[in-house]
Amino acid sequence: MQPQVYILPGTFCTGLMFEQQISVLERANYQVTVVPFNAEESIASLVNLTVKTMANQPGVVIGFSMGGIVALELANHCPELITKLCLLSTNYHADTEEKRLARQAHIAQAEQNSLLSVIEHSYLPNYFYCHQQAYADIVVKMANELGLTVFKAQLSALATRKHNLSALENIAKPVLILAGQQDKLCIAEYQHAMHEACHHSDLILLDRCGHFPTLERGQLVSQLLLAWLEES
Repeated sequence: MQPQVYILPGTFCTGLMFEQQISVLERANYQVTVVPFNAEESIASLVNLTVKTMANQPGVVIGFSMGGIVALELANHCPELITKLCLLSTNYHADTEEKRLARQAHIAQAEQNSLLSVIEHSYLPNYFYCHQQAYADIVVKMANELGLTVFKAQLSALATRKHNLSALENIAKPVLILAGQQDKLCIAEYQHAMHEACHHSDLILLDRCGHFPTLERGQLVSQLLLAWLEES
């Protein structure tokens, strides 16, 4: 029996952005659960939700962006729940005042105008190596499904993150660090730093790829994940 796989999504994200990967993993008999990040307003509460969802069933944890931040904190507090860890387009940095102020401005804009306008003007330009409307439509669809209340909760949660490179220094499980070479948000420098800190890690940077590898390089990401999962 294949191990359980838990996917921890990023801001504005649902299982839709992992649709191709989930299909591939389920065909290989992996059980895949996407942990729903909705109303939680801190990284600690997101970790608690993840632990509750896992229900004492250890498994592979795949954390994308904000989900990777949650996964690192999970590794700090409940390493026994993680059999393997994939950090996908994420980073280990604490929040900054500059980013906090920017998020507050985004919330105000979403309340005054619309969530869609904030996504289109402040987020989508930083998400992809090469704009394709189909990918943008997926992001917009996920954001609209989650809505303004979830948007505000997730941005509040990000404000509680802390510097967490030590989680990678201490983890004893296999780690895959996977990101886009041209990611504007979680840049390649961050990925190299995480790889150097973790003695049990593999690093893969995908060329011609931004912050959403599961969309821009979806087939390759599925192949890489499956190969990594099946390594002894």
